[in-house]
Amino acid sequence: MLYIGILLMFICTESLFLFITEQELHFQFTRHPNLADFFLNDLRSLYDITYVIQKLGHFICFFFLAMLLYWALQRWLLVVLISVGFAFLTEVAQLFFSRSGRLLDVGYDVAGLILFILLYMCYRFVEWLYSKVFTSEVRRH
Repeated sequence: MLYIGILLMFICTESLFLFITEQELHFQFTRHPNLADFFLNDLRSLYDITYVIQKLGHFICFFFLAMLLYWALQRWLLVVLISVGFAFLTEVAQLFFSRSGRLLDVGYDVAGLILFILLYMCYRFVEWLYSKVFTSEVRRH
């Protein structure tokens, strides 16, 4: 819950750059944002290093969110539902806090979730394989 609260604070602050550089939090609520902005595609900014770092931040934050949720809940369905729901919620919320909430960013968030799932499944497979090799080795002796 603490991690989710911290993410919400970063997501709703008017300028993450100001928070990082000057440790100032500013929240500006917009009553009637342009909800169509949610569907804008800003992929043409892929060559801007700031854009790439920002999207990498989405990816990493949701990787760790999935990891913490799985650690706490031990249920994949809940981890996926909460992570994807939180991704949508945060992007829509940004529209109301003078930020750019994008459906595309939900994709970056979900990619972090998927990477965690894949790495965890690989870990479990290696663990299973190791147990099979080790137990068969023990049986032979």
